[in-house]
Amino acid sequence: MRAITWVAVGCCVAGCYVRKPVSKNTLSAVTSPQRTHAVVVRAANGDAARLDPHTLVRMKDQTGGWSRPLGAAHLYTSRRGLFAYDRAPISLATRISVHGLGIVEQHALRQSKPPGATLITPLGERWELQADPRQLDLWLRAFLDATADGYADVIGGGTYCSKVACLERLRRRLFAKNARGFWRFDFGRERSRAIPTRRLANVVDHGVRAWVGWSWHAIRSAELFEFSGPRTVGAVFGVSAAIAMMFSGGLHALAATLPAKGGPRRVFHPTSVGPPDSDARPLFSGHVRRRAAVQFIGDAGSSVASGGNWMVSGASAGVRFVDLFDVQVGFRHAYQRGAGPAVAVGFDGAAPVRDNGRHGAFMVARLGFHIPVDVDHRVAIPLSIDAGRGNGSYFRANLGVRYRLSDKLFVGAYPFNPTRLRVTTDSGDGKGVWSWQSGLELGLSY
Repeated sequence: MRAITWVAVGCCVAGCYVRKPVSKNTLSAVTSPQRTHAVVVRAANGDAARLDPHTLVRMKDQTGGWSRPLGAAHLYTSRRGLFAYDRAPISLATRISVHGLGIVEQHALRQSKPPGATLITPLGERWELQADPRQLDLWLRAFLDATADGYADVIGGGTYCSKVACLERLRRRLFAKNARGFWRFDFGRERSRAIPTRRLANVVDHGVRAWVGWSWHAIRSAELFEFSGPRTVGAVFGVSAAIAMMFSGGLHALAATLPAKGGPRRVFHPTSVGPPDSDARPLFSGHVRRRAAVQFIGDAGSSVASGGNWMVSGASAGVRFVDLFDVQVGFRHAYQRGAGPAVAVGFDGAAPVRDNGRHGAFMVARLGFHIPVDVDHRVAIPLSIDAGRGNGSYFRANLGVRYRLSDKLFVGAYPFNPTRLRVTTDSGDGKGVWSWQSGLELGLSY
């Protein structure tokens, strides 16, 4: 099951992002702080690349090492470099201390100490580790293994399991339940929170959450992982990527935990750990970052059936998530000419004007996608489903083209969308009718 989940996660990441290399000059030219809109730049291969809060940025150093992909929405920029609240490798820590260790952990820490390392045990319960950065990783990994083995020996794991897989599961369960102690990593001005021993393995593998920075002088080039709406929708339909994203914590978390295709193994570690410079500012303004996460949308439109007998009009309002998923509610009014009893609706001079059409009113919910197809996000393909009830039922599958006239205003055209209408009248339930509706819309997004 785990393998299937990670295959789905990998397909989701491949579908969501397109990798485009850019030069250092291109990257530095677009990183002026507090940008109020997305930036379109030229990649090294000549293609247009979009830098917006959804974009992931990965830097390359002079030796060919690569940093972790970082979300542009969380980047800060200054004259000295780029900053982000990300993960700092433990090799950059200036001081490592631990307190609250149990007897098993104390024995394991002494037993796993490599030659040349120093374990300082001052008065009190706090212990301090001093070792070469390369030894430190080995020391902590050996400590975790020795602690797990110690708890398995104390409780007598060999009497419960005979197979290797069973023993390994028991070691992990006993370690997670019984491990004691809290660790702190100091990086100059930056100090980590207290990390329990049972979570130390994640810190050793991925680093400590802290403010980190990359100097402009150390950056050689970069890659932009551009968010692709069409490929994301394909991944959703192809491998149930929506479920994979829900279980693994979002698009940025997924892409940050998986290496890019063909990426080198060398790592571009941060050049500094600590709070950003005093002149550092977010790369994108708060308004742009909010709109990248959620937008408030509203639209109104009307359509007519191919035979001209049914006309539908209405309006909707809702939200758009990550500039891709639409959730809306609204109302629809349907009218069929010449399908009902004649009713006096007005006067034309002295003679009454009669309307023998049939009317239907519905409350409607809409779920769907808003799929940008160009790098400027001016043209998009709306793909959604409307379903509602009122005096009857209403269903419609929407597929069309939207064009953004300005930052907030857009228009749309929907040719030949399949629609099913059933209108209930005083004489009884009407029969459901399918038709091909074509119409226009005018909308706002904020």
